[in-house]
Amino acid sequence: MTSRTKKTIAFTTLLGFILLATGCGMFHKSPEERAEWITYKIAKKMDLNETQKTKLNQLKDQILLSRKTLKGDKKKHHEQLLTMLDSPVLEQEKLSLMIDEIVFAAQKEKPALISALGDFYDSLSDEQRKKLKEKMERHHAKKHHHWN
Repeated sequence: MTSRTKKTIAFTTLLGFILLATGCGMFHKSPEERAEWITYKIAKKMDLNETQKTKLNQLKDQILLSRKTLKGDKKKHHEQLLTMLDSPVLEQEKLSLMIDEIVFAAQKEKPALISALGDFYDSLSDEQRKKLKEKMERHHAKKHHHWN
């Protein structure tokens, strides 16, 4: 794999995790409500101070903005894909261009997301970072054990 492919996969995985995290909280209807809920839970469980809460809220805002940007063309891409699937032969070049468009949109969001995530992570104490890692490991083991 090329370095670019690895970076794209890593970014897509990170973005998927973040979007999944904002999708938790089934009792909240809108993405904004779900993001508020998960932000509250993180702040409470991690014992964040006011500066850290501010950075977490900035991360939440950036995730919501990126989510809105990335979901903007979802309907258009879905319709294009359905049209391609009506054809007896898949138009691979057209599909490739559509995927490139989606990846390009994600790449444009990457610097702002990484910066906001980095600012939040850098504000954590060593103990909080350890706690965060442990919580992520437990969450992964609990939710994804059937994939192993």
